[in-house]
Amino acid sequence: APLLPASLLRRVAELAGVHLYIGSEDVVWASRQLLAVSVREAGARKITLPRKASVRDLYRGTKIGDGIDSFDMNFEDHATRVFVVE
Repeated sequence: APLLPASLLRRVAELAGVHLYIGSEDVVWASRQLLAVSVREAGARKITLPRKASVRDLYRGTKIGDGIDSFDMNFEDHATRVFVVE
């Protein structure tokens, strides 16, 4: 089976009403309490949550915010950040 472009899969997900955590084509892994974002290129990303939550960076131990439904995060080249969502 051919690999479909990420942009096409993103559009299909949007039309189906699937929550998209990030507006770029970066890789996202999400569960109820963990969210990981892996990027190729450095820069700022806006991450949108499906519900308001308290968020902290799992490895750095820093609090991102309480009762938030989105946050901005800077990434280095080829970085992965993992967040706890409670």
